Amino acid sequence: MRPVPLLWVGLAVAVSACGDPNLLLPANFFNEVDTVTVYALTDTPVWRPSAYAMTDGLTVRLDQTNSADFVFDIYPDSQPVLIPGAVVGQPAQRGLDPGLLRASVAFDSLTIAVVSGYQTNDTLHAEVGSVFYARANVIPTCFLGVPPYAKLEVLAVDFAERTMQFRILVNRNCGYKGLEPGIPER
Repeated sequence: MRPVPLLWVGLAVAVSACGDPNLLLPANFFNEVDTVTVYALTDTPVWRPSAYAMTDGLTVRLDQTNSADFVFDIYPDSQPVLIPGAVVGQPAQRGLDPGLLRASVAFDSLTIAVVSGYQTNDTLHAEVGSVFYARANVIPTCFLGVPPYAKLEVLAVDFAERTMQFRILVNRNCGYKGLEPGIPER
C-alpha cells in the first residue's frame, strides 16, 4: 500500500471542515452595531470620506485606499445611491468582489447573511429606511477564503450637506455569517 501524501490528508480535512460549522475556529470578534456618516463621492471636498471598508470598520477616501467595499453618492437627480467597490475601481481581493443585496425585511430581522445574489457591478438606490446585506472583500487572514458579511440600514440622507448616515453590523469572524450583536455562533 502506498502512503498518502500529507498534503492530501490536510486538504481532505480542510474540505470536510468547510461543510461543518462546528469545525470553525472560535469567533473572536464581537459583532456590534455602529452608526456611520459618509459624504457623497461627487461635489464634496476630497478630504471627506465617501467610502466604507467593512473589515476595518472605517470610512475611507478612495484616493487613499484600495479596500473600500462600497461608496455613497448622490446622483444629479437627487437620488442617493450605494456603489459596490468594483464599480469605482477598488480591486477584488482573492477573486471575489464586494457587493450589496437589498433586503426585504427590517434591519433587526436579518440574523444570518445571504451568501449569493450580491450586486457587484451596478449602483443601488439607497433611500432612507433601505436595508442591505453587504459582502466585503475576502481578507487574507481568513484561511477559508470567504468574505466577511454585514447588514446595514440607511438612517438619513442630508442633501444640503451631501451626507448619508447608516447603521451597520459587520461580522469580521472568518467563516461566520451570523448578523446579531455579540460573539457569533454561526
